[in-house]
Order: sequence, then structure tokens, then C-alpha cells
Amino acid sequence: MAMEELDLPAEQAVLVDKTLETKEDTELNTQLKVLMDEKQEILTQIAISRTRNSRLSKPPGGRRWGLAG
Repeated sequence: MAMEELDLPAEQAVLVDKTLETKEDTELNTQLKVLMDEKQEILTQIAISRTRNSRLSKPPGGRRWGLAG
């Protein structure tokens, strides 16, 4: 799979390339792991936020918001 297919931010792409070039570089591998963990945490928080927002945008009982006519 080509790097552009992964759609990684520039910083991640650079770290991945460096890691692949120097697999034995534990400091670089650690930096990559930290960055990937941070990304996953952000994605998790986004998913939680979207779920909460989705619940808040729906009225109870599946009724439509609005005035009774």
C-alpha cells in the first residue's frame, strides 16, 4: 500500500518513513507510538462527541422538534 493511500498527516508520514528506514531506532519507534496513541485518543474523543451530539439532536420518543399545530 502506497503512503499516499494511507492519507497520513505529513508528520506521521515522515515518522513512518524514518521508522521503516531504521527499524532498530527505538527512540524513533517510541515517538511514532506516542503519536499514534495520541491520534487514536483524539479519534475516540471525536466519536464520543459525535455520539453525544447525535443523541442531543433527537427529541425523546422519536418525535420531530417543533411547535404543536
